[in-house]
Amino acid sequence: QVLQKYEAQFAQLESGQNDMGGVLGEQEKKKYGDSLKKYEYRLKEDIPPIESQSFMGFLDQSNSLIMVVSLCVIILAATQVASEYTSGTVKLLLIAPYKRWKILLAKCALMFTIALLMYGALLFSAAAVGGMLYGFGGMRPFVTTFGGEAAGVPFPLFVLLKYFLNFPELLVYTSLAVMLAVLMRHSAVAIGLGVALLIGGGFVNILLQFIKYDFKRFILQANTNLGQYFTGFYENDIFSVVEGPPIPDMTLGFSLAVLAVYLICINAIAFDSFNRRDIK
Repeated sequence: QVLQKYEAQFAQLESGQNDMGGVLGEQEKKKYGDSLKKYEYRLKEDIPPIESQSFMGFLDQSNSLIMVVSLCVIILAATQVASEYTSGTVKLLLIAPYKRWKILLAKCALMFTIALLMYGALLFSAAAVGGMLYGFGGMRPFVTTFGGEAAGVPFPLFVLLKYFLNFPELLVYTSLAVMLAVLMRHSAVAIGLGVALLIGGGFVNILLQFIKYDFKRFILQANTNLGQYFTGFYENDIFSVVEGPPIPDMTLGFSLAVLAVYLICINAIAFDSFNRRDIK
């Protein structure tokens, strides 16, 4: 099967036409070239592809449930802060012998700890269920490309990397939910805006492709999906379509820097508002 796919894609690359009969663009040529290198590596090292109905396939697909974890953490973060205002218990917190910024910092640290625990619970439960359904054996390296060359990544490390790629996005949106809760002092508004920004990221990226101005590279949603720089990690994921960054010359370092600036600004606004605003 791998050999048949290799021959078919090799013929398409030589003809310069895709499946629809259209001319191959530069990105498509690069994608086909990477696929051919991975097929060659599989044939040389005798590594079959990941099957969906296997322990490796089940554990790989569990990555799609991280969106549920993100939604839960955003809801918890917004409720944890805004409920203090609606119930009036924020007054009891502020008369405690602690500075305001320490109180808010403790709540943020709690949310990030819960996020890590939920990540770990999801990974552990996925491994347990996948093992019970398909058995724990048969693990082999995941084949991808690094620097234009095919290589095998140990499968446990590959799964951890896929999970880790979603964590910076979760940090930013959790901080954003806390900031909205501090500013609005109403959990419903903070939850609604936070969830809308999280879910609407994919639609924003589609719209960015039609914007010609260079400022679009600094928009938050264009940088949150770090998986766009590791498209080979998502080739077996039926729930995610990762075609690369919306702007071709964007890099992983650039997106991390943009996310860091957003994270600093969001937290600065939240802490400044929590420290300065009066409680009535």
